[in-house]
Amino acid sequence: MWSALAAVGVNAASNTKVQGDARNFSSVRPISSMHTIENGARRRRERRRARRDARRPAPAGACAEHQLLSALSPSKRAPLFSFETAPHEFANRRGRETRLLTIDPPALGRRGEGWVVLQSIVIAAAAACAVVGPGWPQAGEPWLRLAGFVLEAAGVGMFIVSRITLGSSFTPLPRPRDRSTLRRTGIYACARHPVYGGLLVGGLGLSLHRSPLVLAPTAVLALVFWLKSIREEAWLAERYPDYPAYRRATPRRFIPWII
Repeated sequence: MWSALAAVGVNAASNTKVQGDARNFSSVRPISSMHTIENGARRRRERRRARRDARRPAPAGACAEHQLLSALSPSKRAPLFSFETAPHEFANRRGRETRLLTIDPPALGRRGEGWVVLQSIVIAAAAACAVVGPGWPQAGEPWLRLAGFVLEAAGVGMFIVSRITLGSSFTPLPRPRDRSTLRRTGIYACARHPVYGGLLVGGLGLSLHRSPLVLAPTAVLALVFWLKSIREEAWLAERYPDYPAYRRATPRRFIPWII
C-alpha cells in the first residue's frame, strides 16, 4: 500500500514539472520576434532624432544650397505666385523664403518721351487695322457692332472724366509735371491709371465694331501701357512720399473695379 502511494506521488510531481517546463518554454519569445521589436524601437529613435534635428535652427555657417533645399521641401510648399503690394513686384514663395522678381522698364528719355512715341505707333496701327481689316461674320455682326458702340462710348467717357479730374496735372509723359499734385478722388479713387484704361476699353470696342484684327494692336497697347505705368509709378513714388500708400489702397490699375 505504501509503495502504491509513493508511486502516485512521483507521477504527480513529474506531471507538475512537465507543465512548468511547458509554461516556461511558451514564455520564451522567438529570436525573430526580438529582432522585429529592436528594429521598431530603432526606427522610432531615428524618427525622434529627425524631428529634433528639423526643429533645431540651422548653424550660422550652413551653405546656401542646404538652406535652399530645406526651403523647397514638399512639407513647406506655398502658392507659387502671389501679387504683392508693389505693382511691379511678384513674390515667388516657398515656405518662409520670398524671392522678388522686380520689373524695371527703361525711362526711354528724360521724361519718358519714348513711351509716348511707342504708344502713338500702336494706336495708329489699331486705327489702320480698323480701316483695312476684315469684318466679323454676318451672323453675329449686329450684336458685335452694338457691343462695340457701348464699349467705345464707355472708353471715351472714362478718358474724358479722367482728363478733367487730373486738370493741369495731366501729361502724356510718364514723368509727372513739376507743379502737379497727386489725385486720389473721383475716378482715381477706383483706379490708378484710368486714362490708359479708357483707351484700352475704346480699342476693344473698336475691334468689335470694325474688325477682329484690331485685337492684336490692342493687346500690344495693353502691354505698352502696363510697362509705361510701372515706369510712371516709380517716378510718382519719388515725387510723392505717400504714393505707396495710395497704391496699396487702390489695387486696380486701369479700369475701376475690374483690373
